[in-house]
Amino acid sequence: TFGYWAEVTATIPAWCAHADGWRQVLCDWDMEARSDSTATTIFVWMTHELLDLTMGDRLPGGRHSEFWRFIQDIPHFEQNVDWLLLRPATDPIWDLPGTVTRETKADTFSRALATAVASIEQQVGPPGPDWAWGTFRPFVLKHLFGGKKAIAGLVNSPAYPGRGLPNTVFKNQFNRADRKQMHVTAGPAMRINIDMADPEAAVYDLAGGESGWPESPYYANDVPNWLEGHMHPLSATDGETIILSPATP
Repeated sequence: TFGYWAEVTATIPAWCAHADGWRQVLCDWDMEARSDSTATTIFVWMTHELLDLTMGDRLPGGRHSEFWRFIQDIPHFEQNVDWLLLRPATDPIWDLPGTVTRETKADTFSRALATAVASIEQQVGPPGPDWAWGTFRPFVLKHLFGGKKAIAGLVNSPAYPGRGLPNTVFKNQFNRADRKQMHVTAGPAMRINIDMADPEAAVYDLAGGESGWPESPYYANDVPNWLEGHMHPLSATDGETIILSPATP
């Protein structure tokens, strides 16, 4: 859940008061970054545009400068998104550089949304299934050498429908400078829940599987369970073996 989107839209009530089209999609968003959510894709790309308009264009060289790309590569850059979205409507950050008019927060949001929709359509085509977040940004479990195109198909996992955002409970961090792929750069490699009153009932899940060797059938066999949040028993009784599938919700 992307909890503060409701607070964001509350600061610009006029933006949602008479919404239609893609603006209505965002204003009606349930704030869950599911793999089938088109609103999530639009929201993410709109925040790209908001960052470019309000921050990138204020730098020497503007949004296309290497300096702006470098800044977006910084691991903690995502905090700027939180800061920006929660700026009040009266903050001068919303008045864009290089324009003769004085833009409001609603004006800048509308401009960012229009550019975002055009950019998504240019990248993946007209609105349709490819606009869903899980299709637009699939999840691939990348091997240490998986960045090499010649062997990527041999060592990386298949592409799964992605979900989550940098600020959701299901964290999926991506590089803001990489607008084309937005590969996952950080996330919950392992989940574990332990009830201290009953440690034997502890459950866990891994982002991949039990093996680090791509040729092993257990290399990425647990990715579907990890994406769904399904967990496995952590402890086995004497004489038993923990098997990664099937998992229980």
